[in-house]
Amino acid sequence: MNSTFRRIAAALTVGFAWAALGAPPTLASAPIRTPLPQWQRALELRSQGLDQKYHLDAYAPTSAGTGAGFDWGAASAGAATMLVALGGLGALTLAVRTQRPRARA
Repeated sequence: MNSTFRRIAAALTVGFAWAALGAPPTLASAPIRTPLPQWQRALELRSQGLDQKYHLDAYAPTSAGTGAGFDWGAASAGAATMLVALGGLGALTLAVRTQRPRARA
């Protein structure tokens, strides 16, 4: 049972490290561009025109001096990396603690 637990802990540690250090990109990261139908292109142009008219989305005015604001994407990536690192350290700690023989009183 002890060796099984160590194998599971080692597999979890390797999995966490692989996820934290960068898994290979998926196929979805490189979309294939196909030409849009005429109705869809017209809808996109109309949407962009309305956004520009009503100052929405990319055409929204930004406040001077505030910059782009808080980057939630970077914060979530940092939090996920921290959780993966803590999980890996926890698995490693459990593997080491169960490996050592305990002193008997």
